[in-house]
Amino acid sequence: MPATSRVPRSSRTAAGRPDEEEDEMKFGIRYSDVGMDDILTIAQAADSAGLESMWRGEHVLSPRTIRSIDPYYARALPPGMERFAMLDPNTLAAYLAAKTENIRFCMGVNLIALHVPYQLARVLATADIVSNGRIMMAVGVGWLKEEFDILGVDWKTRGGRTDEAIAVLRTLWNDPHPQFEGKHFQLPPVTFAPKPIQKSLPIFVAGMSRFAYRRAARHGDGWYGHDLSLAEVVPIVRTIQEERERYDRMDHPFEFTTRAPYDITPDEAEGFEAAGIDRLILDVGSAAYNGVSTVVERIERIGKELVRNT
Repeated sequence: MPATSRVPRSSRTAAGRPDEEEDEMKFGIRYSDVGMDDILTIAQAADSAGLESMWRGEHVLSPRTIRSIDPYYARALPPGMERFAMLDPNTLAAYLAAKTENIRFCMGVNLIALHVPYQLARVLATADIVSNGRIMMAVGVGWLKEEFDILGVDWKTRGGRTDEAIAVLRTLWNDPHPQFEGKHFQLPPVTFAPKPIQKSLPIFVAGMSRFAYRRAARHGDGWYGHDLSLAEVVPIVRTIQEERERYDRMDHPFEFTTRAPYDITPDEAEGFEAAGIDRLILDVGSAAYNGVSTVVERIERIGKELVRNT
């Protein structure tokens, strides 16, 4: 493994599930299928292969006319948006948790500014309870302005709404008598029970801008990156660590996660680990376009070549 300066994992690992092996690189997969038989097959294969998590993004709806430019694909209509079928990731996670044993489920990315955080807190707490503490979330401010417009959420305030919504979730999940006063959300003293199984569900902040790095450092339990090379990851990890020091949060549990191709080699994975990455989310394709047997084969390969060797 390449020599590098690393942050001890004890200061980077996300909150919850203290029985996990904190010294091992974690591997998850992205999935987007909507056929329930295929999704269940993929989830059970990932669980059997020893993968740590499954990640699924969300959009509440897909406008038929999109002029917004996706920041990652640099075009107005990202691949697949023309046939943008979508399932609610929280409902799906609760279902899959009943059919699996150990694998965790993460909304990646949740557009938290589009939600009423009080309702979202209840949905996530319920999913965490029925899954016995296997729920995580990654939040982003969003890029699809038309979706915000249709839902009546002010596009210009999405950053502030995101920050406050994260604080509202943590307040409801952690405080015995929650209350919150902010610019966008006001919550008088309430009762919120039952609490999640985890003391506080891990909340990772996604994004590739300086605002996202700062938000992750200041408000997150971790950071979630897009498809990045090792050379691109190194300065991002350094920047976020500098921001964490600036906000005096180096003692707060924190994880670095980024996406990678499914065929990444063990040596390449070790390079990411040495650079400070705690978790790789691998794109194994979809049953709809690659075939479920191909997806399962890729998952099994990850289990044998990456998970078993950590």
